[in-house]
Amino acid sequence: MKLRCKNGDLALVVHDESSCAANIGKLVRVKGPLNVNARLRLVCWLIEPVKRELWHWVKTKSGKIQVEVVTFASNVEHPDAWLMPLRPSRPSLRVAGRQERRKPNWQSASSVAQKPRDEVVVLEEQL
Repeated sequence: MKLRCKNGDLALVVHDESSCAANIGKLVRVKGPLNVNARLRLVCWLIEPVKRELWHWVKTKSGKIQVEVVTFASNVEHPDAWLMPLRPSRPSLRVAGRQERRKPNWQSASSVAQKPRDEVVVLEEQL
């Protein structure tokens, strides 16, 4: 099973049930252990919104919609498939502001005219 999020990730809610659509676009922190939600039949993380604001959620046993400020202690689950993890990108190997070097155009030794070594030395001395 390939998961989108990892334990401790910051994630964006990209999907939710229609009764909880107000949660879409909110940032959450995810925490394990993973659990298969019996009502949704999806693999879920425990979540905690980054901002202290009202969260819409459905109680698993009663199906009743709750609207309250939640924390990890509230045991609110959200499916992994409905979250998009936000991770910093890997640093680029390119140095900013430098032009990318072109790959050398390798030619066979027989097709390249070889200059005598002393000509190369003379050119270096003139610089």
